[in-house]
Amino acid sequence: MTYLNNAGTSWPKPPEVAAAVGRVLTEPPPATAGLLEEATRNVAAFLGIAHPERLLFTTGCTAALALAFDDLEWQPGDVIVTSSMEHHGLIRPVERLVRTAGVRHHAVPRASDGPICLERLETTLATSGVRLVAMTMAANVTGEILPVGEISELAHTHGALVLIDAAQATGIIPVDVERIGADMLAFAGHKGMLGPLGVGGIYIAPAVELVGSTASCEIRAGVGASCTDWYFPTYCDVGGASLPAIAGLAAGVRWVTERGVEALTAAGRRRVGRLLEGLVDLPEVSVHGHDRLEERTLAVSITHARVSPAELEAYLQDGHGLSARAGHHCAPMAACAIGTDNRGGTLRVSFGPFSNDSDVDTLITALTRLA
Repeated sequence: MTYLNNAGTSWPKPPEVAAAVGRVLTEPPPATAGLLEEATRNVAAFLGIAHPERLLFTTGCTAALALAFDDLEWQPGDVIVTSSMEHHGLIRPVERLVRTAGVRHHAVPRASDGPICLERLETTLATSGVRLVAMTMAANVTGEILPVGEISELAHTHGALVLIDAAQATGIIPVDVERIGADMLAFAGHKGMLGPLGVGGIYIAPAVELVGSTASCEIRAGVGASCTDWYFPTYCDVGGASLPAIAGLAAGVRWVTERGVEALTAAGRRRVGRLLEGLVDLPEVSVHGHDRLEERTLAVSITHARVSPAELEAYLQDGHGLSARAGHHCAPMAACAIGTDNRGGTLRVSFGPFSNDSDVDTLITALTRLA
């Protein structure tokens, strides 16, 4: 089988990941003492986080995003701004706050040549009293990278906080929290960071105050309500993410770090470029999203003029041993934005560090035979 769904979950994993998971499961707890602290430091360094104590592990990126939305204090009329390319893991908590807290939601449309119109974003920020800008760093459907540094700067200029969903970015492209300027950044461990399923996390900047149920444990035990000595939540306070999964994540991050994110990104983009070049000669195949490689991850979404995405997925799997993914990719808003919502979504192919040029050539050959 040729695996082409790394944007869903990366596979295969480095052998070191399974070994790290197995060690936690088979050795006595004292043998892995300090593992959590070491993993926190390593992941924080990988993401450019200057304050490792502000990094929390969760059960995944969706849980991390939910924590962020739940633990901010909301007032009726507060405005949350997103892009139109968001995953449901970010949009569903926003929709819930619209229903239950009187929050308003503005989705910024795509630009004519990219995933977000910055002019519309700036206008919204200047006129709508925005409390939070919550956006993906990279669109899971099209692989387009959003200019999150510019977005953060615009948001902060107008007094808004910034929450970045980096599920499709961490380990796939370089991510530096300080350079981005994010107040909060959520990530998935099982994609580009090469960890197992069941782990993700969130960074929350020191200036961001938590007020929800997760933050209730910040009060030191045994002190009165008037005390101002607070603690940031820790591992057990956010639901206890799996320690074996955290160990596997740390091993995946080490593997990526040793090879260099930039080098892995460059190799993956060469394969994306090879694919885009091969698709030029297939007039029935449409690529969704722009073609600027330096502003893309390693995911490409296509549709076929005669064959539905689901049929295309089955054809590639059954006839050519290619495992891609068809559908709306848990992002129906994005499907509407690119005009594929009534066409069964797209077929998405996504490369990883173990992909090679022959995988690309096999895919192009298979698509050519449909003509």
